[in-house]
Amino acid sequence: MNLVEMQILFHQIIEDTNPDFFDNNRPNSYNVVNYLNQAVTRYMQKKYLPFSTFKENHKHILDNEQDLQPLLRQINLDQYQTALFKPTGSRYGDNAKKYTLPDDFQFFVAAILLGSRSADTDTIMRFTGNEYQPCKLINHSEAERFYTTPINHPIMREPVVFFEEERVLNLMYDYETGDGTLYLVYVKKPFKMSFEYTELTSVDVSYISKEVRVLHGSSIYYPVDAYPSNGYVRGDRITISDGNYTFYPASGLNNTVGYPHDETNQCELPIYQHEDIVRLAIQMYMDEAKFKLMQKAEA
Repeated sequence: MNLVEMQILFHQIIEDTNPDFFDNNRPNSYNVVNYLNQAVTRYMQKKYLPFSTFKENHKHILDNEQDLQPLLRQINLDQYQTALFKPTGSRYGDNAKKYTLPDDFQFFVAAILLGSRSADTDTIMRFTGNEYQPCKLINHSEAERFYTTPINHPIMREPVVFFEEERVLNLMYDYETGDGTLYLVYVKKPFKMSFEYTELTSVDVSYISKEVRVLHGSSIYYPVDAYPSNGYVRGDRITISDGNYTFYPASGLNNTVGYPHDETNQCELPIYQHEDIVRLAIQMYMDEAKFKLMQKAEA
């Protein structure tokens, strides 16, 4: 459902359930949207992250991957970083990188390192050229045995990643592995549903000066003089500051962008869940309205 359809359903269900209460405490459209956005967040937490441990939640996410397809995102972390650096000293050694996670990161799915291994490595583990190497997710306490120091050069059959601090992901690899590119697959936070969200074509974009999200088509290049090095694909964000942009649509497709970049007019969860989300939003509205009435009566 789109946002308007969910709002209509919100009104229909609540009027059928308690018309007198609804007439006296009718929320405006923006309040309904607020309840719907809160309901999406709460519904996701309850349905897809219901367990107390990371391991259980990770397995549950993978088991429900089909439902979460619209929320799955893969990004090149090396390209994304604005604060990428190599930790120094014996704590991590030279064969490590520290990444700041994206702002919309919600839950880890996988990490893949694109790189090569030295010809000095045994034949079972050696490959020539760049290859995708799935990373093993470890606990912070396990990282110590992978530290590279002047007297410790561990051979690792696979790169490892682990979380540190609130929004930091560490990558560690052995001295036989080249300095590659790390790709992160994760469940992103849902975009906020909003009546202000709109979709624009290349013609419309010249009238705005905001950050937009790529929606359709093969690629967009911005600014023009960056072509072809600054190619953007679906899901990427671009800051349009002076109209200096160029669209290069795929054959038969029209490139469009949406803004604000972190908003939408569609619920991103599967359609079969939309009515449950609306009913949860109604319950949240009813509970809050009754609480306000109780406070008013006691005053």
